[in-house]
Amino acid sequence: MGEDRDAGKVPDGIRASPSGRVPQWVLDEAAGLTVEPVPFRGPTDGALRLVHSDGGRRKRRTSRSWAVVALVAAAAAGWLFYASGTTTPRPGQLATGGPQQSVQGTSPTPGRGEAEEPLGSPPPVPSLPEGQGYRFTRHQDDDPARPVTWSPCRPIRFVTRLDNAPIGGAALVTAAVAEVSAATGLRFEDGGLTTEPPDEERKAYQFDRYGDRWAPVLIAWATSAEIPDFAIDVAGKAGAVSILTASGDEAYVSGILFLDPAKIDQARAAFGGDAARKVIVHELGHLVGLEHVDDRQAVMFPQLLQGTGGLSPGDRAGLAALGRGACQPDA
Repeated sequence: MGEDRDAGKVPDGIRASPSGRVPQWVLDEAAGLTVEPVPFRGPTDGALRLVHSDGGRRKRRTSRSWAVVALVAAAAAGWLFYASGTTTPRPGQLATGGPQQSVQGTSPTPGRGEAEEPLGSPPPVPSLPEGQGYRFTRHQDDDPARPVTWSPCRPIRFVTRLDNAPIGGAALVTAAVAEVSAATGLRFEDGGLTTEPPDEERKAYQFDRYGDRWAPVLIAWATSAEIPDFAIDVAGKAGAVSILTASGDEAYVSGILFLDPAKIDQARAAFGGDAARKVIVHELGHLVGLEHVDDRQAVMFPQLLQGTGGLSPGDRAGLAALGRGACQPDA
């Protein structure tokens, strides 16, 4: 939520992104209103401030589920912040905003690449109920105990645009994808390099570019000219597009992961290459269906703390549960 400067409602002197968005909490503070503290805000004197970025255009539920990661460094404090601006997908809509239709030109032939059995399985981990170390982004409407997932019976195909990538950036992505794949049992398939530019309104079905299948997840290192919020505090954007299938299930079918190379380098310089990889693992966690948690040892905790290890028991339990979703031959 927030206001646009061109709407004539934003006072002079209020800091906004290049796109003109101003978070609502900034406006409330400027108006002298009491603002409830949230864990995604950094110190007000930090060089980078956090935004709760929802794109300024979603009122309630949309066809996209965006997760935004922002970093703010506190001098000698030994931590970095993530900030999430997640909205939930609306079943039955594509990224184009129209209802799903099983006709050529608006969605692919259902079941493309779908096997009869899951392609893999998550490793055995202690079972934990949701809320104990992990949370799902979205649940099936007919069963609040069952999360929305990617089909385990087809690979999550991804393509990468390496323009602007920092040194070692490709290796960081490869390592992060391998870690999330192992923790979920979901098969990720590298579709190679692409010239497709990052676009926050990216279509989930692009026949001319990718053929009769859902568009693969686009991983791109982007500039602030391409993603205006990267000019301020946002270090990455990740999210999935879901559809409502004929079976009544909601399923993720496409998505994005955009990264700001400068802020990834900031994380790496502060805490080493492992920290930079964790930022990408965190975003991949959002991509496959995890939300933020309060466990300070979890990768899905909204701050990257110095000295924390890898995936926590809660991270592992949540990722394993997302890998045990139903096959989706109707998607």
